[in-house]
Amino acid sequence: MKKFVSISLSLMVLLSLLGVSNVKVSAQTHVTDISSSDPLAVKVNYLISKGIITGYPDGTFRPDNKVTRREAAVVLGKTFSLNGTKRKTSFKDVRSSDYASGYIQSAYEKGFLNGYGDGTYRPDHYMTRSEMSYLLAKAFNFSATKNYYFIDVNPFAHYYRVINKLANNGITVGYTDDTFRPTRKVTRGEFAIFTARALNSSFRVIKDQPSPETRIVKADWLNVRKGPSTSYSSTGGLEDGSRVNYYFKTGDWAFVKGAGYEGFVHTAYLGMPLSIINGKVITLDPGHGHTDPGAIANGLVEKEVVLSVSKKLRAYLENAGAKVVMTRTDDSRYPSLSERVWIAENSNSDTFISVHANKHSSEDAHGTETYYNYYSPNGSDARKLAEYIQNRLYKAIDTSNRGVKHGNFQVIRDNYVPGVLVELGFISNPEDAKKLASDVYREKAAKAIYLGILDYYKYK
Repeated sequence: MKKFVSISLSLMVLLSLLGVSNVKVSAQTHVTDISSSDPLAVKVNYLISKGIITGYPDGTFRPDNKVTRREAAVVLGKTFSLNGTKRKTSFKDVRSSDYASGYIQSAYEKGFLNGYGDGTYRPDHYMTRSEMSYLLAKAFNFSATKNYYFIDVNPFAHYYRVINKLANNGITVGYTDDTFRPTRKVTRGEFAIFTARALNSSFRVIKDQPSPETRIVKADWLNVRKGPSTSYSSTGGLEDGSRVNYYFKTGDWAFVKGAGYEGFVHTAYLGMPLSIINGKVITLDPGHGHTDPGAIANGLVEKEVVLSVSKKLRAYLENAGAKVVMTRTDDSRYPSLSERVWIAENSNSDTFISVHANKHSSEDAHGTETYYNYYSPNGSDARKLAEYIQNRLYKAIDTSNRGVKHGNFQVIRDNYVPGVLVELGFISNPEDAKKLASDVYREKAAKAIYLGILDYYKYK
């Protein structure tokens, strides 16, 4: 009886999907083994309310149960009105007396189902997630306009195309570890989720597909292979210094793609990612220095704080491919304000960031602010740079947002390079000072300014 109910349920599902109306459905509107707080519940109840599926006679849905390849063939056969007459098949393990033999053979002849290399169909084996992808892609006639990737789905694999169609149409985003697990047996719960999303766009999901990174090849000749190991055949090669688009990583292998190449390469032969600031010249100006300590309070000296943050910021920028010019790298000298501007302009810098810490007579003053000069030669760009940095910085170090302001500071007023002056926080305020004294928060500040600079160049 249980097997009969399972087969009937599977038939009801896809027959209903294709608009077949002569199927009796239960009046059941809920199931007892799925909690109302489970995200699956709303989809199962939706399908039940539409008369598409029912649970078992005992009121359960049994979401972890699976469907066999035999049942899948019957569903396809009924869906597409294939010849279900029992007969001899092309598979040595499917007898002509098998109730599904006609549908299995008809589906095979139509190209809907395939067997295994040993000539078997394995009708009692459970259907996999990749096979389920074939069913949905075919039934709903899904198409794909872009490429989505899962780390365990080789783009050269035969099932990549249909899995990609599901991702394109909001049916799946895979698992949280960015896998799809194509060989995993599909469960009734997963089947319900896929079906509900296919039928109702409000259930659909959007897969996060980051833009590819640009990497540089670090080998005289790097083979591009059809899979993530040396056992796969080569599709060609890349020379030392070639730029590749890096999409995802599986183990120690990266999938890369571009004009004239596509495949896997070993990550040991790829350099660091190149960012949008690769090749940009950026001047960092740690405020004060040497005989000018800047503000002093709560055991902190401004010139030391800002030099520490600036050096950390330099590391982020250089790792992203930028050329960094420092107005000072230690405490041995004090460049004048005019000299700081000259360093930025003479180095043909693209941007100028002066890093400072604030002080007030009242310890109540607190927070982060970023200045630009509206009347400087590139005031509009400087304002955008200030906005992006400020938006990142105060959030990262959890300080009060004092905003972006016009300031009449010489280093940004007389500078032909778009420049900003960042006030990290008030060393006169105990809470701000505690953060500015922390190496952890200095690192957070440096990274936030770096991300703000990236945001600015993306805007540009």
